[in-house]
Amino acid sequence: MGRYRYILSYGIRDSWKYARDGWGIALHRICSRTGSFPPSLAHYFVMKYSRIGDVVLDPFSGKGTAPLEACLNGRIGVGNDLSPEAYVLTRAKVRPVPKRRVLEWIDYAERRLDPSSYEVSEVDDDVRAFYSNYTLRQILAVRDLIDEIDDEDLAIFIKAMMLGILHGPTKIHLSVRCSHSFSMAPGYVKRYVKENGVKKPKRDVLKCLRIKAERVFKDGIPSVKGFAYMNDARSLPIEDESVDLVVTSPPYFNMQTL
Repeated sequence: MGRYRYILSYGIRDSWKYARDGWGIALHRICSRTGSFPPSLAHYFVMKYSRIGDVVLDPFSGKGTAPLEACLNGRIGVGNDLSPEAYVLTRAKVRPVPKRRVLEWIDYAERRLDPSSYEVSEVDDDVRAFYSNYTLRQILAVRDLIDEIDDEDLAIFIKAMMLGILHGPTKIHLSVRCSHSFSMAPGYVKRYVKENGVKKPKRDVLKCLRIKAERVFKDGIPSVKGFAYMNDARSLPIEDESVDLVVTSPPYFNMQTL
C-alpha cells in the first residue's frame, strides 16, 4: 500500500482559502443556494488540473459555480442537475445573454405588464404566505411574459434573476424578509407574520429585476459558452472520454427536495 500525505487547505501556497469574501464575478451571485462551494475553490481546481479548451464537468452542478469558472477561464463548462431551479441557475451561467438584451426585455415587459387580471386566491396558500397580493399579481404576470419569450437562453436568464429576488433580506427581494434567497418553511412564515404583525412588502417586480440585472452584469459575462443538462448523472448525453476534468460536490442527503 502506498502512503498518502495529508495537507491542510491552508497549507497550500495558492489555496482558495485565502480568497477574500465575495471573490469572483457578480454573475456567481445571481442566486444563493445551500450546499454550494465557493467560486475560489472551483477556480483553483479548474486552473490547476485543466487546460484552455478542455471540457470541465460538474454532474451535480447546483447553482453552476464550477461550470461558470470553467467558461470564465477558457474551458468549456458543463453542468448537470436534476433540480429544476439548479438547472436554471447553471444554464444561466454557462449560456448568459448580454445585458442589453435583458434590459430590452424588461423595457418590453413594463409596457406589457397587466397584473390586474390575476386572481391570487387561486394560488396555493403556502405561496401566498410569502407575498403581498400586490406583489404576487406582478410575479404571476411576469411569469407568463417569460413563457412567451422565444429565445430560450434569454428566458432561462430572466428566470434565474427572478429566482435571485423571490426571497431575501433586501428591498429588491419580493417576499417577507428571509435570510437567504431560498424560502423558509411556509408554516413558520405564517406563524411569524401573524405573531409579529409583519407586513408583506409591496414591490415593483420589474424595478427590482432591473436593479438585479445591474448587479449581475457588473463584472461582465464569460466569452466561452458551456452546456447545461437536467438528467440523471448516470445517463448524461456526453460522449465517452470527452470530459477532461470533473469537479463536483455530491448532493447533501435530504438538503434539497423537489
